[in-house]
Amino acid sequence: MVTAGVHGDERANILSAKKLLRLLQNDILRINQGTLIIVPIVNQNAYKRRIRGIPDLNRTFPRKPNEAARHPLSAALFRKRQILHT
Repeated sequence: MVTAGVHGDERANILSAKKLLRLLQNDILRINQGTLIIVPIVNQNAYKRRIRGIPDLNRTFPRKPNEAARHPLSAALFRKRQILHT
């Protein structure tokens, strides 16, 4: 799983994720095995406003095993990541 745009004021990672997506779509790169999920802009509201985010989404992810995420967006992203690991 590739995520970018957790912070709306950081653009380089978003551009990189979009470039990776284009390379895959144009068959320049290939995934031969497994599943790759790319989320180029996780925090779309912060991206539209070009701010870090309120709250700072990065601070809402679980920090310990069995700990819950503290924001609906980080919870959804973390659930998707867990599905991939099972």
